Amino acid sequence: MFEGEYKDGKRWNGKMYNSKGDLVLELKDGNGKGKEYGFWNNIIYEGNYIDGTKEGKIIEYNGGKKIYEGDYEHGKRHGNGKEYNKFGNLIFEGNYKNGNKWDGKLIEYYKDKLLFEAGYYCRYYLNSLKIEISIKDSESIFNLSSKEYYDWLL
Repeated sequence: MFEGEYKDGKRWNGKMYNSKGDLVLELKDGNGKGKEYGFWNNIIYEGNYIDGTKEGKIIEYNGGKKIYEGDYEHGKRHGNGKEYNKFGNLIFEGNYKNGNKWDGKLIEYYKDKLLFEAGYYCRYYLNSLKIEISIKDSESIFNLSSKEYYDWLL
């Protein structure tokens, strides 16, 4: 629960408490560092606020489990980051741009067994989006080697 002032729809000056009443985040002029909890007292966010927006090194959680660890800029994933599945397995490592995966390595698991690793490359053009996935299979249970391209008109 947040007690305090808002500015332009953002938490600005005040304190946030978890359901047990523990102080978990304090903001002054939109700046602070701490943790954010959901309705059922599950942690959902740990990191910095700058000017009322999530910034810098961040950890996101879902159901109390880490799902993202990396950089934020202007309230979105931006820069280096790692994404995890619900079992805690790393599924993407690379760069994000404006909240989207940009380039890096996709990793796919099935029942904790590595299926494949793939290079991931994404670019936006004036009216389209192009994603290239290059599967380089060296450690998986399959013997794969291919490239796939996805184009969308925006």
